[in-house]
Amino acid sequence: MPKKRPKKKKQSVRRAKPQSSLSPLYGATTERKRQNGGIIEDQVAIAPNSIATNRRHRAACECQLDAYRQAGKIDEAEHAAGLQFRTAWLFKAHKIRTIDSTSGMRIDGSNPLTPEERLKQLNWAEKTLQQAFKEADLSIAQTLVVTKVCGTDDFVGDAGDIRTLRRGLEKLARFWGFS
Repeated sequence: MPKKRPKKKKQSVRRAKPQSSLSPLYGATTERKRQNGGIIEDQVAIAPNSIATNRRHRAACECQLDAYRQAGKIDEAEHAAGLQFRTAWLFKAHKIRTIDSTSGMRIDGSNPLTPEERLKQLNWAEKTLQQAFKEADLSIAQTLVVTKVCGTDDFVGDAGDIRTLRRGLEKLARFWGFS
């Protein structure tokens, strides 16, 4: 009669459960945490009067101005002036809305503008850019660097360009009353 082999013990295998977006272990990837100045985690209510919330991750620096402010290269007044220039530039050059000029609140760019709203926003953007280019007394170098950073969201070159950017944004902040 053949010998009976001893039964092997079954080893329990734990399988990883798929992570849902509501799981407490869910978060931004390590790559995303390294980019754009890191991430900011917001608790967003599921419904307007709800106690339940979801976590939402967003970039800490959404444009170059945010990155320069976070690094301490520009101050708050210069940042506010740069954002006003950026808002006007994006609407005038690319027809991209970033804020509602009447209330100052950020709005969704996917909503269509009525012709009256478009004309009002376009007039505001043209006036803002005219003030920046002509009335705020920016030099040619300052105009170029402010347009490069605020308008096209590009990096400045060297430390001299940072100083030029600061001087230009400082003039705009004084002109628009941010400082």
